[in-house]
Amino acid sequence: MVRRRPAWYRRVITVQVILLTLLLSIDGVLLMEAPMASVGGVASRYITAVGTGDADAVEALVAPRGGTDTIFLGKDALGAMFKAAPVQPRRNVAAGPVTYGAGTASLTVGYEDSNGIHSEHVVLRRIADSHTAVIFPTWKVVLESANLTVSLPYAATPVTIDGVDLPDTMRRPTGFDALILPGTHVIALPPSGPFVATSHTITVKAGDNAGLDFTQVKLSPGALASAKAIVTSAFRTCTTTSSLSLDTSCPRNDPQIFDGPDDVVTWTLAADPAATMTLIPRAAQSRVFTFGGHYVMHAAFAFETTAGHRTIGGAWLADLTWNGAAFTSGDTPLLDGSKIVQLLPQPAVTSPAALQLVRNAIRACAALRVLNAPDCPLHLEGTSGSQVSWRVDGNPLAGATVKPDRNSGLVSVDGALSATVSYLDDFTGEITVVSFDASYVATIEGGGATARVVSVVPQ
Repeated sequence: MVRRRPAWYRRVITVQVILLTLLLSIDGVLLMEAPMASVGGVASRYITAVGTGDADAVEALVAPRGGTDTIFLGKDALGAMFKAAPVQPRRNVAAGPVTYGAGTASLTVGYEDSNGIHSEHVVLRRIADSHTAVIFPTWKVVLESANLTVSLPYAATPVTIDGVDLPDTMRRPTGFDALILPGTHVIALPPSGPFVATSHTITVKAGDNAGLDFTQVKLSPGALASAKAIVTSAFRTCTTTSSLSLDTSCPRNDPQIFDGPDDVVTWTLAADPAATMTLIPRAAQSRVFTFGGHYVMHAAFAFETTAGHRTIGGAWLADLTWNGAAFTSGDTPLLDGSKIVQLLPQPAVTSPAALQLVRNAIRACAALRVLNAPDCPLHLEGTSGSQVSWRVDGNPLAGATVKPDRNSGLVSVDGALSATVSYLDDFTGEITVVSFDASYVATIEGGGATARVVSVVPQ
């Protein structure tokens, strides 16, 4: 005959089981876990597996990525990442204290590799209906993606992430955005058209917003040489005019800034405008690429018994077509690039230095014994005479404004002055005294000890 335990005994055992279960759980998460299946155990195994580059082992430890899974987030992407940027073995992996939430757990795991000591924050999720036992939950690492934004020289540029081609559906006119796995990735542009192969290696963490700029990808030597030759030739053509008014195919056509004769003019380039030209990223055009840079041009002209000088400069643009072997220009003119081309560094002339240079230039103008000096603001047109004597009344720099131009590297100074001139009039034979006010603009080229005033002319 089987002896049954009394009812009070069975009730005590039931209460003890309930109490034990409550003591072993926090926020509904049972803590009686097998060591390798525990939060700390899974996180440590994940960190170790990443250090071995074992995509299968890592995939077995991470939670399903569901609807967020893309070509660069799945298991194949893991393998491609480890293959493209080999990882280093990790040792002395140690899991820190665990913080539990509603179905989640997080902790910091420390480890060492050949580069030193590191730590990584790991978030895990309890997988529903996947318990090895009632009190042994299954934990998986949550792989939060990072966002990568890449700028390209043109929309159709071939590009790979860890050796995987970028789908055309992910492209924008000037680049692309992609969700990628946390880790180290190689973003590469294979040789294409006029460009040589180039690549960047980038390491991202979960939740990062990372960016890469490929807009200045290198041209092949032959492609670069053909592009520079076209630009240099175009600017040389601009210098062949004998007029102060440049041809409309040149980047600037502002004859109104000049005050002087419109003939016997010689133009020269301060430097080769193609020497530092860059590729300008723009919306996709079939085999058409935009280049830009900066230029400074000098004009010299005969004026009475002396010579006058003017200087202009700015940013330029040129659209060149790639024919498969070299760049060609067709009839494309040089355009103004002041709103598109990257600005030059601030000119190396301080405002006090610029004002002092202009003051010296105006003093030199006042010392001249002519009525119309072409590079000076002291002009008395419509007459002729001798025994000329100029006097600048007051401070010619009062209220003057210094204007650095980062498109050309030139500096202009706008101001106004009052002057008095005394001269022997050739027509009347009498000494004549005239006082007048004039606005002026001075142009300064160069910087530091080489800075010089090219001209100070009436506005």
